[in-house]
This record gives sequence, C-alpha cells and structure tokens, in this order.
Amino acid sequence: MKILIDCRPIERNNITSGTAVYIQNLILAISNADKKNQYYTLFHQKENCPKKLINLGDNFKIIAYNSFFNSFNYCKAIFNHFFLGLWIKFKIKPSLCFFPYSQSPFLFFSPLVLTAHDFAIYKNQKWFAPGQWFAKKIITSLSFRRAKKIIAVSKNTSKDLEKFMQIDQKKIKVIYEGVNNKPKILINPDQVLRKFQVKNNFLLFIGTLEPRKNLIRLLKAFQKLEKDYPNFQLVIAGKKGWKYEGIFTTYKKLNLQNKVIFTGLVKESEKWVLLEKCKIFVYPSLYEGFGLPILEAQKSKAPVLCGNRGSLPEITNNSALLINPYSVDEIYLGMKKILEDENFKNHLIANGSENMKRFSWEKAAQETIEVFREILEKA
Repeated sequence: MKILIDCRPIERNNITSGTAVYIQNLILAISNADKKNQYYTLFHQKENCPKKLINLGDNFKIIAYNSFFNSFNYCKAIFNHFFLGLWIKFKIKPSLCFFPYSQSPFLFFSPLVLTAHDFAIYKNQKWFAPGQWFAKKIITSLSFRRAKKIIAVSKNTSKDLEKFMQIDQKKIKVIYEGVNNKPKILINPDQVLRKFQVKNNFLLFIGTLEPRKNLIRLLKAFQKLEKDYPNFQLVIAGKKGWKYEGIFTTYKKLNLQNKVIFTGLVKESEKWVLLEKCKIFVYPSLYEGFGLPILEAQKSKAPVLCGNRGSLPEITNNSALLINPYSVDEIYLGMKKILEDENFKNHLIANGSENMKRFSWEKAAQETIEVFREILEKA
C-alpha cells in the first residue's frame, strides 16, 4: 500500500518545535518497523529533506511538488489549499495520507489520518499572535471532520479534541510520543557551561519563549528563591516565540541580569548537557498537549517541577512535583522544597526514571502503523 506522509513542517532541518520532533522521530521509527508498505515523504523541494530522513530504506521515497507558486508565500498558501490535494490524489495516488499535525489542505480527496498535538489556541487566544482565524475556525475543524482517524498524543488532548471539535471518541486513538535518545557524539560539558557562562548550580527551563510557558511567573518565583540561594542561576533555553517581549521586560525590572541566562536555541548535544547538569528542571507551563522536555529531563535524571494543567499530570504520573502554575509562591516553594529535601529530590529522580520507560518511539510507531492497517483494511 502507498502511504504519503506530509513532512513539510520539518523542512531544512527545522526540528525546533515539539511537533517537528514528533514528526522526525516517528518517521524514523516507522522506517525501522515497517518494510512492507511503500511510503512517500512529501516536501516542497527534495533538497529540503532533513539529513536523517534521506536514506530510510527501499520502501521510502522522497517526493516534492516543485511549483512556481512556492516562491511566493501568498500564492503558496493558495496552491497548498486548493491544488495540492488534487496533485496528491491524481499524481501520487496514495492509499492513505498521514498529516502528523492538525491540518490538511482546504480541498482534499484522499483517505486521511491526522495527529492532534494540543488545543492551546482554543484554550486561550491571548497566548497567540492574531491573524489565525481561517486556520482556527475553518481549516482545523474541517480537517478533523474529514479524517478517517485522529491520533491524539495524550488522553488530555483526546478530551480537548472532543470538547473543542465535537469529535466522537471512537474516531480517536491515543498514542503517546516517545523519548529521544542522547546523541552519540560526545561534547565536553565544561565547554558547554563556559559557552553560556553557566555555573554549577542552576535551574533549567527548555522551551519556546511564549506566554503559555509562564516564564514571567517563573522569573518572579526565582527572584524569591535567589534570596535564599544567591549562588544559583536560572537558565532559560529556547528560541523567541510570539509575545515574548514581556519576559525580557520582567527580567530587567526584577534586576535579574546577573542571575538569569537566556541561551537562545541550543544544539541537541548542548541541550543534553544542560539537562544532565541542572539541579532542577522547571516547567511551569499553563498548558501542554504532551510535554516532551519533561521526559527528556527525567531521562537525564533531573528532578522535575511542572504545572498541574493540561496533559502534564497524565504524562508525569506522580513522578514530578506538580504546582499551580498561576501561583508564584507555589513555584517558589516547590523549587525550594526540592533543593532543601534530599530524600524528596531522590524520590522524584527515581520515579522519573521509571516513568519515562512508558514512552518509546518504537511503541508509537507500531501503534501508528496499526492505525494505518485498520484503515487500509476497511478501504
């Protein structure tokens, strides 16, 4: 059977978001698990394919639609929504299409499987930039309704899918994401710490700098903690997202220039060094559809403090200290408790090591392939 996978969100090695990490790692795992079906990975141009996905086996083929319209953003959007579906239907003729995120083109004619990652924009529009009405109100809803099956990355996301899109649970399959392995290429930890001017005692956050990550409250909580632990730093690693300006305004207002380090986007190898060296991984997010950085922290044996909203209680499963992310005091007291109570910290580390064993890309791939098989058998 011919299965097309839309890989456009990860073009040019753009593996910086949780969705992109999901797409790349799931495809790699599927390529190892399924040697029978023929897969077509779709890009705007073949040279945009990430290096890791170039040679996946004889049953994987990179395809691209080299359209003149790709040179113009507005025209590209029109082409994607009104002509791409026709190109796929009559040029590629797939038995099934897998779009590993929440949208398909406006006009689409092939059997479809989607992945629902989160519904943050439906939870709170203020967390996002304006101008997404068409995608939010029309494209996403239409895509979910036409899909043969929807993969939800958590039970919480499955409930949100039912709540915001009125999708029957029978149409939804919960398949957890996996946990990335540490890179084989070793890097000197001291070199990484020197690069970012990080000392031995630091707390770590990894993620996009945007409102729902709740970094303003984290900064306020850290200001309180810093009075008790003046030799500690807070390291915030991640790229700037939308509406990030308030984070830096608060950072300057609280006079934390010598205590808080913004690294920007870090390399994969640098990320794992920071995870292994941090004293606490802090993730006070207001809402997550899954929460992959938490599992990476637990794999690195870091104690985790995180918000008690969205999917995080489900994913951590009593292996992290859950706090009310809207309370600066709870964030502060939670960090303080982990630093002061060695037994409690070790308890979190041990439980975290066990918790992350529940998640693997191999398992996610097998369950995803089974979804494909069920749909193809009914066709």
